[in-house]
Amino acid sequence: MMKEVVQDEKKKLLREQAEQRLAKASTVSSDAEKNKLLHELSVHQIELEMQNIALEEARIAQNEALNRYTELFEFAPLAYLVLNADAKIISINLTGSALLASDRSELIGSNLTQFVCTAQRTKLVKILATVLKTQQKESLELSLSIGSKHIWVNVEVKPDTAPEHCLITMNDISANKKAETEMRLAAAVYGSLSEAVMVINTDFEIINVNQSFTVLTGYSHDEIIGQSPALIQSQATNENQQPESLQHLWSDLYQGKWEGELNLCRKNGEEYTAKLSISSIYDSKNSVTHRVATFSDISERKRLDSLILKQANYDLLTGLPNRQLFQDRLSQGLHLAARKHKKLAILSLDIDKFKEVNDSFGHRIGDALLIEAATRLSRCIRETDTVARLGGDEFSIIMGDLDDLSTILPVANRILQVMAEPFQLNSSLAHVSASIGVAVFPDDATVDEELINDADNAMYAAKNQGRNQVHFFTKLLQEEINRKVYLNSELREALSNHQLSVFYQPIVDLNTGKLHKAEALLRWKHPVLGCVPPDEFIPIAEDSDQITIIGDWVFHQVAQQALAWRSGYDSEFQISLNKSPAQFSRLYNQEVWINYLRRIGLHPNALVIEITEGLLMDGSEQINQQLIQLSDSGIDISLDDFGTGYSSLAYLKKFDVDYLKIDKVFVKDLKQGSDDMTLCEAIIVMAHKLGIKVIAEGIETEMQRDLLHAAGCDYGQGFLFSKAVPADQFEAILDNNTEFK
Repeated sequence: MMKEVVQDEKKKLLREQAEQRLAKASTVSSDAEKNKLLHELSVHQIELEMQNIALEEARIAQNEALNRYTELFEFAPLAYLVLNADAKIISINLTGSALLASDRSELIGSNLTQFVCTAQRTKLVKILATVLKTQQKESLELSLSIGSKHIWVNVEVKPDTAPEHCLITMNDISANKKAETEMRLAAAVYGSLSEAVMVINTDFEIINVNQSFTVLTGYSHDEIIGQSPALIQSQATNENQQPESLQHLWSDLYQGKWEGELNLCRKNGEEYTAKLSISSIYDSKNSVTHRVATFSDISERKRLDSLILKQANYDLLTGLPNRQLFQDRLSQGLHLAARKHKKLAILSLDIDKFKEVNDSFGHRIGDALLIEAATRLSRCIRETDTVARLGGDEFSIIMGDLDDLSTILPVANRILQVMAEPFQLNSSLAHVSASIGVAVFPDDATVDEELINDADNAMYAAKNQGRNQVHFFTKLLQEEINRKVYLNSELREALSNHQLSVFYQPIVDLNTGKLHKAEALLRWKHPVLGCVPPDEFIPIAEDSDQITIIGDWVFHQVAQQALAWRSGYDSEFQISLNKSPAQFSRLYNQEVWINYLRRIGLHPNALVIEITEGLLMDGSEQINQQLIQLSDSGIDISLDDFGTGYSSLAYLKKFDVDYLKIDKVFVKDLKQGSDDMTLCEAIIVMAHKLGIKVIAEGIETEMQRDLLHAAGCDYGQGFLFSKAVPADQFEAILDNNTEFK
């Protein structure tokens, strides 16, 4: 601006001098002087012209400079703004308007704070005031909201040439800010990872680790940097120069990544199993620059997994496979046998008399027996076979890959032999045996469930035939099973179809020959099968819910019959009826029977409940309470089949038994001086000492009657007197008032 003023003054001076010289020349008469003056005037004109040219050139240069400045201002890579003290936009370049995504016409006169996040607006205004006051530049970072987008800019504020104006330079640093945030986040994640992290260079040297690495391995950052990863590798792995797992490791790493498990070692020498993942990092030329390994200690997890697997698949007491693992191996074995066209056998085994061991010695000794039994069974089978404990004293053996059946029986006989050997259990000596059932694939069944059922049924057949033996599943056994299924179905309709009836067999007083008692016996006459034996259909009823229904019906029939015979024949007449152990185990309320007797006016001692020795041996509180309730009500208790079981004399005293029934097996071959006679005499004497009366079953001859009478037996029952007959025929016997002498 000053340069232009000086040039104008100089130009004015030259013009005045030229005009003076021109005026002087007009007054001069001498041509010489006149020419001299004109010459001087011409020189001044040339100078003036030159000055004009110089001024024009200066103007053009100034315009060009201004244009260059404007171009630089407008198209600079940075955003330029001129703001006043209140942050109002005075001017802005194209880059700035593009940054703020608005037309320049809209931005001029608006306030920059509208783009600044609320928390930073006051800060911007304060910075403007500071710069205007100190005339020193300031810098800050601002977060701008441009429409729906948020960006970060670096801002430099300095005073402008115009008073109260600031020149603002803004540079978009969003990418750098994002990278910085990501780096901080990555560093935070890296440091906070629970997994150990190890960075390895191409020379197989550790160049960095995180804090979790130090905690896990025991090596500090300084100790491990520059070392080989082999330092933390288990020596057990190093003994094999290139174990298969490490071969896979390097093979997979060649492709970029490896994941797996390795045995590693801490600084203190403690070994552990690690879950390891190694990834390769590449440069722009696809060359590996680093490898990053992350790993964690999974030793405890593997221990728990192993424990869970063991608990899920193995019996905790014996360590043998349990039912689940047995089923899995059986399924695999059947598939293999079918594919190879071979046979497979299942041996279902149950320990005979195991319950007596538990009851006599306690469950701890019983468990010890099961453990020893598992050991003995494992020694009898091949390595390829499986012995499993399915529960309780039930075991099962899978013998697969059989060309024929010749190998089955020797194994089964060997098992019978070792199981029959005494079990030394601490200071106790237990004697048991085993019953084994065998079913063969594909001869007996082709489906696993059917094969198991066949083996179980064969095992039950072995028990029924006397125990301590092997029974193969047969066609005849299948027919028996089919009959059992059929009878079970038919029995459900037998009561409603009036096929069931109660027969009565006399019980005679051996001293007088009088008839004062009878035993009620259930009979089933099927319309197609005819008379079905009780020992066939009663177990079927006991295995189902039918025994309770049928038992209640029998009770009501017997109670009514006892009431009638006491009224019409003998006021002391007694009828005994059998009550199945299954009825006791079903939580039946005895009060229902007792209340019924009160309702019909029948004294409870008109009935005798016959139970088996096995029921007493059960010893459960539930059964104990029911027996005591029956006895307390006035109903007599009779112990059936005495001498064939394992009853303790303490039970006879505990439950206040009224009658003992000598089993017919001791009576059928009864002779003077025989062992059976000795046993019968002992039973009678013992019972009388305890205040218990004795009934002998199965008397068929007069000699048997006389021998028992001579031994002091109180009552007799058997075909010598009468078979079981319907109620009307029994009344005929009562009408005759017969004495059975």
